[in-house]
Amino acid sequence: MLEVFTVLLIYVPSAVLLLTYTVMYYVGRKHREEGRAKRAFNDRITVAIPVRNEPIEYIDEALASISSWSIRDRVEVVIVSDDIYEAYQEIERVAKKWRDQGVTVYVIWRREPRGYKAGALNTALWFSPSRYFYVMDVDSRVAEDFIVEACSLMEENPGIAAVVSRWRGRNRETRVAEAVSSSMEFMVEALYRGRRALNLPVFPLGTGTVYRTSVLREELGGWDENRLLDDLEIGCRIMRLGRGIAYMDRHWVYVEVPRRLSSLRIQQERWVYGAVDVAIARLRDILSSSQPWYAKLEALIYLLQYLPAIAVFIGFLLLTLITTIKPYDVLFNYWYIGVAWIAVAALYALSFIDSLREKGYSTWKALVNLGRASAITVVLSPVFAKAFLKASLRLRAVFKRTPKGRYEARASNAKLRFPVEALIGIYALVYSIHLITNRILFCGGWFLTYSLGYIYSLIRWWRDIVYR
Repeated sequence: MLEVFTVLLIYVPSAVLLLTYTVMYYVGRKHREEGRAKRAFNDRITVAIPVRNEPIEYIDEALASISSWSIRDRVEVVIVSDDIYEAYQEIERVAKKWRDQGVTVYVIWRREPRGYKAGALNTALWFSPSRYFYVMDVDSRVAEDFIVEACSLMEENPGIAAVVSRWRGRNRETRVAEAVSSSMEFMVEALYRGRRALNLPVFPLGTGTVYRTSVLREELGGWDENRLLDDLEIGCRIMRLGRGIAYMDRHWVYVEVPRRLSSLRIQQERWVYGAVDVAIARLRDILSSSQPWYAKLEALIYLLQYLPAIAVFIGFLLLTLITTIKPYDVLFNYWYIGVAWIAVAALYALSFIDSLREKGYSTWKALVNLGRASAITVVLSPVFAKAFLKASLRLRAVFKRTPKGRYEARASNAKLRFPVEALIGIYALVYSIHLITNRILFCGGWFLTYSLGYIYSLIRWWRDIVYR
């Protein structure tokens, strides 16, 4: 029984996820978004920028970007600082510079930060007098056309609570950044364009979402400050209300992605914990919504999208145990499941390559980035498992912001950490050789393949594996 469970754990969850992405990608391709007639922007919008330990130059650049908008006289920027007082004063000096140039910008300092990012957003929300509310990270950039069209769409459709733009990576200067950016291109295109085409509920994105302020304040009472991921939790409650969230595929919000594996590890641990936490805390909201059963199921799959990588990692541990106790080729007995998984993975790879080729990547470059992204997923799976366990046990997490700018550059001077990924990779490689030399070929080949993601990451990013 344990053998069957292990085989299913290794293959089935990941096959379901890969097949879901593939189907949604090809369905979404057939539903291109049409342009909308431009209109004058007569509404007011609050741009909320929550900050904590952010490079001051990023705040300056964000305000410079807003200053370039032709609608800036209709925009109110609210920066909510959870920094120490000295850093707040520095932010206030930057804000004054832009006030002198005509930008309406307020800085609110929270002496006692509470409620993660959601607490900062609530502070800005209750301060805001505007009809619409836009959440902006200091490292993101968006064109004013999206703001105007999003507000126009909500004006025409009272049932829409929010409008989401399309994420795109701003930077690609390292292998990690390029892999994350290229994966983001495909994932957002598949999941968001596909959802729109299938009329499935759309989740807000942490930055790049314009909300109707009245819905946030009067119908939802703001963000839940007990949740780590503000976008996912409020998306579930909007779903429960029966209100829609629209997606605009023609507009991009450019987001800075991590340049280092160590930075990505911090980000992904927070995202995994937050997504699982929301899945547990907001399960009732999803199930009690008016959405059809398959839409509710897809929403849960989206919240638990890290589970397949965790399942494979657990399968790796169980398969090690099984083949150690009784050395025989377990995977050979269920070879047909493995073949089915390979077929699904091939279809996913084709859709990934097709998506990137459309954006100017060569087939080889798309394949390279698919390989890098896969290696990163594998090497981070122990971190995923740790975050999943903490969230499942309802253990409170410490909010860690993803290092950016000069803070990310300082990561090379971080403290040593236990290099669990290096040990797993070396063990899997050695164990695969042991199995293959003993003619346990299917299991040996699987362990060899699984070890490659760890070994590649250890070669490319050994410093980020050794240091925090």
